[in-house]
Amino acid sequence: MPLVSIRSYDNYFDAALAQGVLESAGIDCFLQDVHSVTINPVLTNAIGGIKLRVRSEDYEQASNLLSSGENKDVHPQCPDCGSVNTSLSVDLPSKTWFSLLLEALTSSSLSSKGQLHYQCNECKVKFRD
Repeated sequence: MPLVSIRSYDNYFDAALAQGVLESAGIDCFLQDVHSVTINPVLTNAIGGIKLRVRSEDYEQASNLLSSGENKDVHPQCPDCGSVNTSLSVDLPSKTWFSLLLEALTSSSLSSKGQLHYQCNECKVKFRD
């Protein structure tokens, strides 16, 4: 049962996510060259990145499974205009960097954390999912 490369990734996080998708579907797979790329990212292009490998008989099922998740739209819809052209944003407190640093050094937690929200790129409305 020969192994074949199904995808190549330039970072460990994407490769591990894809590996998790396949393993949760019962497809045996492994990551080749993960240590080389993680330890020395300069080698990524030279060795072809981190290769996700599967058995040749699982290739078609694994390819379909990975492809089905690549085109999903993960952006929430704007409640005002209905656009999905949205992005995740953070509103940072209006303190200076020096005062934030001083607060971080003198207390166990920051009292002024940023607020996460989505922002519509069409109508500029801020909203939470």
